[in-house]
Amino acid sequence: GGYANGSVAEHLQSHVLEHLFNDDHDLDTLALLSGSPRSFVESNLDAIKEWMRNIDRYHSAWAGRDGGSLLPTKPVIAIMPSNSEVEPIYIAVHVLLSRNPALIRPSMRYAGASTSLHFVRALGMAIAESNDPALAALHGAISVLNLPAEQYLQHLAVDGWNYVLFGSDDTVQRVEQRLAKEG
Repeated sequence: GGYANGSVAEHLQSHVLEHLFNDDHDLDTLALLSGSPRSFVESNLDAIKEWMRNIDRYHSAWAGRDGGSLLPTKPVIAIMPSNSEVEPIYIAVHVLLSRNPALIRPSMRYAGASTSLHFVRALGMAIAESNDPALAALHGAISVLNLPAEQYLQHLAVDGWNYVLFGSDDTVQRVEQRLAKEG
């Protein structure tokens, strides 16, 4: 099973962007959560959307001229940042292109929480509308875990998984110590 990287890139370009923060209410909410002016939030979202529109160029540079043949390696656990509205989207797109299943733990606060969930929702809506069986695997590619740190850290110590962790030095050290103790 699985999905082809090319189909993911095409799907991101042609469908997901249609559902990604195109509503005034969502943009106003994201600006409020980020504590930034709406124009700043829109500028950041425009930049990530432009990157996604050109993902095929990025992907060919990353995977090689022939499109590469990437095989899934290990599941990815991504603990998302709270202080940015675009990094969660950037990370989620990379996870999809890597063809590795992922468990994403959005930030419990600020714009990062909203962005992670909004991207996964936009992805789900776009997949449902596409009626493309080749993309059905994307429904399970990213799972969202939305629990406080005390409840999820004990379950994340998994041998051989890839970790993407954002946070202050203290947060990273605390998570690393907890993972080492659990593992």
